[in-house]
Amino acid sequence: MNELHEGKRPSEPRKVFGYPGGAGGDGLVEARQRLPLDKLMASYGLACPTGRKTDFVCPFCKKKKASLREHNGRLWFKCFNPGCSSGTYAPHSAFDEVRFIGFKLGLSHTNGRPGQYSDAAIAFMKEAGVWQER
Repeated sequence: MNELHEGKRPSEPRKVFGYPGGAGGDGLVEARQRLPLDKLMASYGLACPTGRKTDFVCPFCKKKKASLREHNGRLWFKCFNPGCSSGTYAPHSAFDEVRFIGFKLGLSHTNGRPGQYSDAAIAFMKEAGVWQER
């Protein structure tokens, strides 16, 4: 188990261009291909059906109100139970891989500036094995 699974923040400082392709989304595309959301959630012990599914038991609140859908080529998790600890009930609050990592590890998915990835995006790319420090 690596430091990300242990709930620790990544120990290295954030780099502007840690991914060989630079901070333009290429690293996230490759990371999502290697470690899609359903497999990422399973790696944290959260049961989630493989591929596109609706109306399954949410791994957070245990109610049968969860959905895993593809939109614009990306998987998104959402629970329609207002009391779910995932916090995905509200409009525009579904998890992609980066938001899931941010939620699980307490990292920001919005603190990246132009030319930089957010802390959660870096953690996800490390988890997927595509982040390379320079």
